[in-house]
Amino acid sequence: MSPVSSPDKIAATAIPNITALRRGLDYGDVNLPRCVEFYDDMRVFRKKFKTSRGVSGTDLHDWKSREGQNALSEMTYAYLDKAGNGMVFWPDEPSAPNYNEYQYTRDKYR
Repeated sequence: MSPVSSPDKIAATAIPNITALRRGLDYGDVNLPRCVEFYDDMRVFRKKFKTSRGVSGTDLHDWKSREGQNALSEMTYAYLDKAGNGMVFWPDEPSAPNYNEYQYTRDKYR
């Protein structure tokens, strides 16, 4: 397994709330269809996801613990890379329906 990890570790206490995270990823406008699609897709994925230790994605709440951060990294990798959603929601091609400010191949660690 190759979880997504940033070159720089971020303290859990420095992680912004979900609204700020969505804005920072260019998915903060609840009126845009691509944003609604992203929220809905993430919600479904989280409900179906289980870590390698068998923990449900809906039970991942402890962002401050090392175990919680590892599980969230595992889920992130599964969503973005294994399931291919990085390229779906941050495509490189300007003509793609979800094209936005970021492109996954360039901005993967964002």
